[in-house]
Amino acid sequence: SPFDRLAQQWDDDPAKLQRARAVASAIAQRTTPGGVWLDYGAGTGALGLALLGHADRLVLADSSAGMVAASRAKIASAGLGETVTAVALDLTADDAAPERYDGVASLLALHHIADAGRVVGRLAGLLCPGGWLALADLDAEDGSFHGHGHGVTPEHHGFPRAQVRDWLAQAGLVDLDFSTPWLNHKDGRDYSLFLAVARRPPGRAWAVALHSAFPPRSAVGPLSTSTNASARRASR
Repeated sequence: SPFDRLAQQWDDDPAKLQRARAVASAIAQRTTPGGVWLDYGAGTGALGLALLGHADRLVLADSSAGMVAASRAKIASAGLGETVTAVALDLTADDAAPERYDGVASLLALHHIADAGRVVGRLAGLLCPGGWLALADLDAEDGSFHGHGHGVTPEHHGFPRAQVRDWLAQAGLVDLDFSTPWLNHKDGRDYSLFLAVARRPPGRAWAVALHSAFPPRSAVGPLSTSTNASARRASR
């Protein structure tokens, strides 16, 4: 993974840390404090660690071994081992998450995932009843944001907000709120980030809504079975 190579220098850019703090602040203003939160596609954990305090306990998850190692080093250096853990997790490969969460957050990970909509559904399936999903990523752009991407080629050039709204609705989430917590200044241009926050309602109605978001197994292959199983477990 190119992110393994970039992990050790990832935090050298102060703008990345400022961006993570701004997004974390916006999430905290729109969600209920407390509980256990997952930062998916966490990289070196900048967003998740900025949420600590709003979250009682935190799991930093990434598919890059280098990023997970960098997160673990930061956790150890800060003495946060009692409240923060870093794990390898790749929901595109049907990895099983270790628990259910009161909140799931993700910053600039979705545009690196080919089937981003399906992963949004899987993230929704990790929520406890009443839990929050907070997704921050690029608004749709012309591809110039990653013009000098250090060997990292995105799967998407951002997303239209209407598309993200549809994914969250199909996952059975409610109380959707959009905001713009950050502008990336790059090569003389501004690239806006959206923050989409939505909540899993309590009750069995959520499980029915989530199940309807996924096509039959024959249409998509084996992943459908495990995803729906996650939804059934989460609804209990």
